[in-house]
Amino acid sequence: MRRFAFLGGAILLSLSAQTTSPVEALARGGKTKRPALLTLAAQHPKDDTGAVALLAAAQLSPTPAEALDLYQRALPRLPRVRDYVSYLVASSQYDTKNFAEAAKSAEALARTDSPIAPRAVLVAVRSYLQLQDPGSAIRLLEALRAKAPQPTAERLLAEAAELAGDSARTVAAYRRIFLHYPRSNEAGESEKALSRMGASLGTTAELFERAKRLVDTGDPNRGARALESVLPSLAGKDREWASLRIGYADYLARNTPTAYHHLRTLRLNTPEYEAERLAILVSINRRLEKQAEIDALIAELSERFPSSPKRGEAMASAGDFYYNSNQQDRAEPIFQACSAISLRCDWKSAFANLLHRRPDAFARLSAHWRTYPSSPHASAALYFSGRLAETNGDPATARALYEHTSRTFPNHYYAMLCRRRLEDKAVAAAAPAPKLVTELNSLKWPSVTAPTDYELSPASKSREDRANLLTEAALDEYAEIELRSGTKEQPHVTAMLMAKFAQRRGAPERGIRLVKSLFPAYFAIPLEAAPFAFWQMAYPLPWRGNLEQLSRERDLDPFIVAGLIRQESEFDAAAVSRSNARGLTQVMPATGTWLAQKMGLGRFGIGMLHLPETNLNLGTFYMRMMLNQLDQNWEYMLAAYNAGKGRVDKWRTWFDYREPAEFVESIPFDETRNYVQVVLRNADFYRRLYATRPGATTPTPVVGAPVSFIGPARAKAKAPAKRVPAKTSRRKR
Repeated sequence: MRRFAFLGGAILLSLSAQTTSPVEALARGGKTKRPALLTLAAQHPKDDTGAVALLAAAQLSPTPAEALDLYQRALPRLPRVRDYVSYLVASSQYDTKNFAEAAKSAEALARTDSPIAPRAVLVAVRSYLQLQDPGSAIRLLEALRAKAPQPTAERLLAEAAELAGDSARTVAAYRRIFLHYPRSNEAGESEKALSRMGASLGTTAELFERAKRLVDTGDPNRGARALESVLPSLAGKDREWASLRIGYADYLARNTPTAYHHLRTLRLNTPEYEAERLAILVSINRRLEKQAEIDALIAELSERFPSSPKRGEAMASAGDFYYNSNQQDRAEPIFQACSAISLRCDWKSAFANLLHRRPDAFARLSAHWRTYPSSPHASAALYFSGRLAETNGDPATARALYEHTSRTFPNHYYAMLCRRRLEDKAVAAAAPAPKLVTELNSLKWPSVTAPTDYELSPASKSREDRANLLTEAALDEYAEIELRSGTKEQPHVTAMLMAKFAQRRGAPERGIRLVKSLFPAYFAIPLEAAPFAFWQMAYPLPWRGNLEQLSRERDLDPFIVAGLIRQESEFDAAAVSRSNARGLTQVMPATGTWLAQKMGLGRFGIGMLHLPETNLNLGTFYMRMMLNQLDQNWEYMLAAYNAGKGRVDKWRTWFDYREPAEFVESIPFDETRNYVQVVLRNADFYRRLYATRPGATTPTPVVGAPVSFIGPARAKAKAPAKRVPAKTSRRKR
């Protein structure tokens, strides 16, 4: 096991040092703890403990009036978070119908630079509307348009303008909502309002842009219908583009017959659009399994648009169609024919040479990473080039390739494999081939500049201090607003801080998602480049004791189990996928019931899948059972966990695999291939992070009954019905 020296010795994020204050413990205990909070506040009349206790008690108050009284009492005693308490005062004044005071308090706050100021704008405007003072509402909204949350602010502006009798301003506000926020609830209300007022929805150009926005933002069905409504008013290239996008949007929305009939009869004069139409039809015919039409479309593209990138996309799609149905004799010529115009085709063709053990396999793999150093397949091409170099008795070349891969793609699946190969005696004893090292260093590889400073800036320390006070009162939403305000200044530190606070309140899944969203470049930085505290947020290990105990009992690798859970549910015990898989390991209800019966667990309800201990018990039992059925091979097991054992049994017969990585790369489903690689990469992270830190864990409360081990560790049983993969939105880094 290699040891790594982590940076950030002075980092202020030690999870082990976290403790829950008496106020926070009561604040998270529910309404029954309000009397205890008031008692604690009385016992601490002059310090932060008492003031925060008042704040927490206010949150649990039965009436707005009682909450307002407590907020006002806490306000002068909490100068560090005065803006947030002022906002709560203004909101409570609004709730008690004291609109004049609410408007005054909220507007004063709205004009500051506080992170809560945008919300204060809305409270102030709503208060002015309640006071029948639309002029003040319009004045404030116009002055603070850049700050006010949209489209809510536009909706309030429309309401204020209508109340003031300003029809032009009203129509303009409703139209902006309809055109620029087409997927919002306010858009539907705005469309009705504009219709009621007899106003147009927008110009042809504006409606065209709105329709494009719908297609581009993930609502293809509505986008297609919006394009249809504006199509008669379009001409020239705009009309052709809209006609093409209507068919493509229907294809994306899985209105496949509609898309097929629309695009099959459409003819476009613009060459790039016509090439795209034919390419989309190839994908549609893949879905409809019309092989003859696929072949005819490829021939037409090759004749009419031989150099078009769309021809490359279409041929890659056609090649995938035949490859996925194990018609390799038809897939390989297609990949070979389009390798010069399609990166994907070039990779598929090069990898096929490896699988078929052809003499030019090394040259083809090397040509791929030389030609496409930024290819998503570059790390695979480098690794397999190294493996062939080893086979050919050239450890110097292999070492140069492995070291470069590990350094350039530090967190990729293939970098993990390269690090393992570097431990081989023959490879480790060889000096890297110098000419190859020079060549590798000369190519333009993808790069990310890793942050070097994980110290909290003075501003970040202030935000952490303010967030601490808010979190003590269980005001988690406001704590996140405070911390998020530092994203532009220090995105990596902000992500770490926000994840820390999420873990503090027992939400490790929230911490993972915050790191991913606020600092997506985390995936590309070396493990050694960030402190352990950072990685502990990105790769938490809650329920570690139960997970390791069950893994020992079932002879499983605990780090692979952890890697699977991070990919399946992100350690969210409440997770439910689109296919209804549930809990940490995403067990389907039918599978859970079957496993519970097999294990003799007695009465079983679907809700038990959300108990971490129960879900881990069932999930690890299922993993052991599948490993027993799949030759104890983790790559096979993970592929089956995602796509079903029946498919894996077929894929295993397609080629004569020399190593598991060849099987993984040959998996025909992109989702499943990525899933296997991500889980094993996650496991490598967990192993490097926690193997030498036995006590390190995530402070997440464990709920439910103690783990009970029922059933043999290696029980052999008939497999249950095929497990439907969890929703793809969880297939993320």
